Order: sequence, then C-alpha cells, then structure tokens
Amino acid sequence: MWDVVLSRTLTQPPIPMSLIGLGATRTCFMHQIEAGKYHEINLATVGIPTDATVLQVGYTPQGGPDGGAVFPIELHGNVPQRRIVDNVLRLLGRALVSGDGTVGTVNPVSIWVVWLRQDDEGGWPFIGSAFEAFISGHYDRVIVPAQSAVEVSLMPLIRELLERHASAAHVNNFMGDRLTFGNVINVVLPFMCGQARIPKLPEKIRASLNKLRKLRNAIVHSGTGSNKVASQQAGEGLCAAVFAFEYVRYARPKLRAWLA
Repeated sequence: MWDVVLSRTLTQPPIPMSLIGLGATRTCFMHQIEAGKYHEINLATVGIPTDATVLQVGYTPQGGPDGGAVFPIELHGNVPQRRIVDNVLRLLGRALVSGDGTVGTVNPVSIWVVWLRQDDEGGWPFIGSAFEAFISGHYDRVIVPAQSAVEVSLMPLIRELLERHASAAHVNNFMGDRLTFGNVINVVLPFMCGQARIPKLPEKIRASLNKLRKLRNAIVHSGTGSNKVASQQAGEGLCAAVFAFEYVRYARPKLRAWLA
C-alpha cells in the first residue's frame, strides 16, 4: 500500500486527487447554473460534512440546450476569502459566447470537491494544515505541521507508557532533555512494539519519516528557504506523516493493553 500511495502522491505536477489515498475525499455532483442568477450550494446537501475542510473545488460546464455555455463565478465580499467559507459555494452564472456567437443561458455544471474530514485526534489539525499547504504549492509549509501531527499523537503516548513504571518527574526530565523524536521513532517505539508483539512500523515508512525529521530540523534550525523544498520531498513527508499518524492510532490501545 505504501508504494502505491506514495507513487500517486508524487504525481507530477502535484494534483489534489493524488491526496485521496492519504485520506482526502472527492465528491462530484451536477448543478444547473443559469446565466445572471445567483446560486448558493450548501455542500452538506451533497454529503460533505459541515466541519470538513474543503481543499479545492473545480467546475466544468456541460453545455446547454441552445449550444451555449454558462460558467459559475465564485462571488465574494469586499475582502475575498481564499477558501470556501462555511462550506457553501456562492456562485454567479456567467454567460459564455461560443464560436458561432451563441450566448449561453443555462446548463448543468459538473462540480468536484476535494475535502478532508475532521478527526478527534489531537494531531489531526496539523495533518489538515499540511494538506492545505501541499495543495497550495507551499511545499516548505508542509514539513513542520506534517511532523508535528506525528509528534502530537506519539509523544504523549510514550510519556504515558513510561510513567507506568517511572515517576512523572523523572519521565519529564528524560523526555525534556534527552528523548528526541528521532530516538522515539528509531529506538523506543520499535522496542516497545516488538516487546508487545505488535507489527512494527515498516522500514520504508520509518525511513521516510526520518527524511521528514531531518528536513524539518533544517527548516527550523537552519532557515531552509521555501524554494529549497521540492514537491516530491513534501509529498513523501506528508505520506510518511499520515501513515505514521494512523500507525500510532492502531498501536496505542495495544501498547496500553501490553503494559496494563
């Protein structure tokens, strides 16, 4: 699965649909658009939750009975929002003129929406931020939230497990001064999962997670410029983060049971 999802995510040029294998969803529907008329489409009516994060929307007019076409224009107020607000599409039909001079009046429009569900996991908002940055082409902005998503999910679990057999003060000193994220993913987590007889995070994913970790450190500590993070680096890091995030979700109850 890793190889297939990674390959799709690294599609060049990057496209929103490549993120579907990582948890994004694509919803397609048709809506009749009339020229000069305001249309408001609540995405909840087509099955998209009101708390979902809309990553991208696309429109394809299908042509009307008169041979003309109408294109939907997204309306906005005095201060345009660069994202879909309240998960409602606010559109105005704009008549197009065909080659023979026919002016469009009304036609169905195919609309597709790529969106991301909400999740109760603490690290999930960081996943959402990384997805948005990737789709927007801000590849340097993918790296830090992608790793943060894994850290926020994993480090509290490690702390909880260590505190089963050590004082909170000692664990706090150990994790604050000595235990790095690299130590956890390369030593502590594999050891704990091996002892608990839980399948370990596959080596390919762990290797990509280490690439993400090193790139994050370069950005945070050395000020790596935005033009130095390629789409493929961001895509691989995002893949590693999502797979690791879901792995922690899978392993957490099993590790707690092991030390119960």
